[in-house]
Amino acid sequence: MAGLGTRAQARHRKACGHFRPRRTRQFHAAASTLKRGVFAYPGRRDTIKSCGYVGELVRTMLFARDLDHPELTYNYAYPPRYTSQDICDAFHDVAGYARPGITIPLGRHARGRPGLRRLGSFGIKTSVNRLRVLKLVRSTNIVPKRLLELDTVSRRI
Repeated sequence: MAGLGTRAQARHRKACGHFRPRRTRQFHAAASTLKRGVFAYPGRRDTIKSCGYVGELVRTMLFARDLDHPELTYNYAYPPRYTSQDICDAFHDVAGYARPGITIPLGRHARGRPGLRRLGSFGIKTSVNRLRVLKLVRSTNIVPKRLLELDTVSRRI
């Protein structure tokens, strides 16, 4: 990341957190709950989760650095935009994890949170994290339009 200021480096680290090894974020957390058979769609199944691999992100940064542009602003993500259901189906197809069968309305989830917190106070660990659930519900519908125009995003995926 030569040439990036410290603020840009911090934004890069935050954006790429869920692809770093040994981190329990996004796909890792979903895979863990799918593997245990306890995943339920929070709110809806059609939430779009744009994603990309950090190695590809770095490649686009190096590409942008080498362009003859004083400044280039772009959004990074793989061109296909996957839904939560697409991601769960992929874990089923590749790893054999059970497909989630239920969708829990957000209101019901919110009403159940106090009970889950009480379980935690008794030392019973639950994998439900309010912020993570809200993040799963919030679409990240990112289209890498500028990168597609520059033809730098991998089209293999």
